[in-house]
Parts: sequence; C-alpha cells; structure tokens
Amino acid sequence: MRRKHLLWLVGIALLAGLTVAAGWRELSTALRRGNPLVLLALCGVQVITLGVVAYQWQYLLDRAGTGVSFRLAAVVTLAGTFVESATPSSKLGGMAATVYLFERTTDAAYDTLSSVLLAQKYVSLPPLAVLVVGTVAVAVTRTDVTVSSGAYAAVGGFVGVVAVLSVLFSLLRRRKRDGSGPVASEESTVDEYSTAEPIAADGAGQEAGPLSRGISTFRSVLREAGTLLDRRSRYWLYALAFLLWVVYPLKIYVVAVTLGVDAGVTVAFVGTYLAYLVSLAPISPGGTGTFEGTLALVYVAAGVPFVDGLSIALLGRVVTFWFPLALSAATTGLLLTVDDAVPSLQGVAETTGELLGRGSG
Repeated sequence: MRRKHLLWLVGIALLAGLTVAAGWRELSTALRRGNPLVLLALCGVQVITLGVVAYQWQYLLDRAGTGVSFRLAAVVTLAGTFVESATPSSKLGGMAATVYLFERTTDAAYDTLSSVLLAQKYVSLPPLAVLVVGTVAVAVTRTDVTVSSGAYAAVGGFVGVVAVLSVLFSLLRRRKRDGSGPVASEESTVDEYSTAEPIAADGAGQEAGPLSRGISTFRSVLREAGTLLDRRSRYWLYALAFLLWVVYPLKIYVVAVTLGVDAGVTVAFVGTYLAYLVSLAPISPGGTGTFEGTLALVYVAAGVPFVDGLSIALLGRVVTFWFPLALSAATTGLLLTVDDAVPSLQGVAETTGELLGRGSG
C-alpha cells in the first residue's frame, strides 16, 4: 500500500473514531441544525479566499519577471491542490505539484518558482504568527478558556520558525541595501544572482557534497525570494494574508452560531489556529481527523459538549477543506476531459495528466 493511501486511511479512521466517540445519532442531530444557505454563502467566501491565493501567485510571478494571467494562476493552484491530494507519490509533497505545473506552463526556471513559493509562504506566516500570539494572549485573560501547555509549545515552536525565517529575510534585505550582497539594483537582480555565487563558478560546487550543494541552492533561492519583496509589496501581501487568516476562524465562528453554539469569537480563533498548527503534522492528508479532533477539544475546554464541538469542526471543514478539494477535482476533471474548452490551459491539462498518471503508476 502506498504511503499516501495509508495516510488517507489514517485520516478516515480518525474521523470514524471521533464519530463513534460523539455518538452517530447525537452527531447527526447536531449536524442537521446547520443552515444550508449559510454554508453555501461560506463556500462563496471560500472561493474568494482561493482567488486571493491565486492572486498572490500571479503578483509574485509578475515581480519575478514571469507574467501570467489570473485564470492560469487560479487553475494551476487548484490543479496542484488536487494532484497533491489524489496522487500517492511521496515526491509531490506540499506545493511541489503547483511549482512543477508552473514550471511546465511558463518560461520561469525552477529556482525562480521555488523563490516565488518561498516568498508566498513567507508573507503568509508573520500575519498568522501575530494573530496566533494575540489570540492566545486574549484567551489567557479569560477564565472560561483554558490554554494547555501543549498549546503554548505549539505556538512557541511556530513563532520561533517564523522568527528565524523573518531574520533571514531581514539580513538579506540589509545586505542588498548596504551593497554588501550580490545584488546592486533591482534591474540586474536575476543576472547578478546567476553569476555572483562563487560556489559553482570555479568548480568548487562540483567538488562539494550534496549537503553543501543543498545549502548553496537554499541560500540562492532564499536570496532571490528576498528580492521579490520590497517594502511596498511586502506590506501589501501581508495585508492580504492578514485578511485571509482573520476570515478563516470567522467562518468557523459563523458555523458555530448557525448550529446554535455561541462560545465566543475568541474560542473560534483559538480553536481554529491551534487545529491548523496541529494539522501541519504529516499524520493525514490536509490534517483530516487531527484538525477536527483538536477544534472539537478546544470547544470542549470552553464548556461546549463534545458532540457540538465536533459538529462545528465537521461542517467547518466542509467549507474550508472538502469544498476546495471538490472544486479542485472538478477543475482538474474539466481540464482533462474537455480538450478544447480552454485552449490556453492545455499545458496545465497535459502536465496534470502526467502527474496523475505518474502517481498511480
């Protein structure tokens, strides 16, 4: 059995275990309290969220000198999401499928796309770190919300990673301003990066081991990612990311209110962010089971019955995970079955079909 298949089974088993713990009849009764129209509206908000993510890619690709249409950026990000979920290949982890799709459908080099990916992730993390710390700080002041030591450890570890990445980017930008780095101007960024590193210029890179070459490549990608983000673009993308991370728990809060559970906005924010951090662990695809369990337990800690907390988590995930997955599957299916529907996207269709075939082979 392939690893990806095994992880899906783990996720399904976790969901089944949670359902048994809550009681199927009680959970079914709680879920029926949900308003389909509200869920449909939240799915509309989720579409806007996906559009913002596609815009981030389009914006950064444009700054990297590879202009793409918004339609291409949106289709590639959706197709990459589906490929990552559908293929059992362990080689296509994280956003690797999206990077590969962009490489095959644009004239951008792989290193450039890796830098765009790193920049896109970087601008998403500091706003989340600020929101997580702020939310936990507010929760600590409340007597009806208990924050465990495990939650502090998760938040501390995440903030530490973000801080290290931020320091690296800050140092690279400072070197650029001081003229001590390999970049003297924005216009010559790409050319100078291709020749400034002495590691491979004199043949030393060929003698270096895999670790040295890996470090050199990472430094090059990190440095180029730093040049994509000047102050104006950085704060613009920060603002977009901040908006996305605020809307995320608000969707969970709306689901909770729809189900007749109003434990407060703070609980929704704490639960969503902690569940997201836990779901980053490579236990199941998309955090299936771990996200729902963590969010339900946070609501339980706030005095909500477990069945109600789990129903909030399940319906919230319908909006934030299963609906985007179904949308990406439909988009991919359209690309693969309707050959002449969008001729300009046939490169995406061919590459997606190749990845899916490789994953199932």
